[in-house]
Amino acid sequence: FKSIRQVDKAVLVIRLAISKYPREAVFQVEMAEYYLREGIRYKAAEHFREALRLDPHNEQAMKAMKHLDRKE
Repeated sequence: FKSIRQVDKAVLVIRLAISKYPREAVFQVEMAEYYLREGIRYKAAEHFREALRLDPHNEQAMKAMKHLDRKE
């Protein structure tokens, strides 16, 4: 298990990456995956949607949104 500090650092790094590279879908997907692991589905969906807006062919985001849509 990762310590809380490691997770906090990872989230901070992803947020910084999103702010520095706002057009990179990969960082949106990473943030979405974090929220999904934390059980914050609506935030995960927001970031997956943003990833798809940036990269409509992002397979990871497409699969995740199909999965989220089925469970909502």
